[in-house]
Amino acid sequence: MNRLKFYTPGFAWTLLIFILSSAPASSLHLPQFWDLFSLDKLAHATFYCLLFLLWNYSFIRDGHHPNNRDLFFLLLACILYGGAMELFQGYCLTGRKADWVDELANTIGAVAGYIYCQRRLNNLVKQ
Repeated sequence: MNRLKFYTPGFAWTLLIFILSSAPASSLHLPQFWDLFSLDKLAHATFYCLLFLLWNYSFIRDGHHPNNRDLFFLLLACILYGGAMELFQGYCLTGRKADWVDELANTIGAVAGYIYCQRRLNNLVKQ
């Protein structure tokens, strides 16, 4: 039971993404410039990069230092979660829609977190 505290950052961030994804779009007041280069897409990428990093941090705090395969499965989980959130918005919420460009931004963010952790892991192995 005590080990759950190590996963608090990952669970909390996952819950925050769910809450923000469930909020009516009109209440977010995010300006749209160009679809992929808007503040909204930057927010998506940042949130999913942090999602990846916080879950990785949670595993490390629990004493499990992820290897290459673990990082890949964490990346896959973040991408699937982003896709699930888009489908949830499109099919379960009124006033929201599923957007493949949002999922692309989510994926880019998760990949950025993956690349960062992968490079850190490779640097640790070299030392």
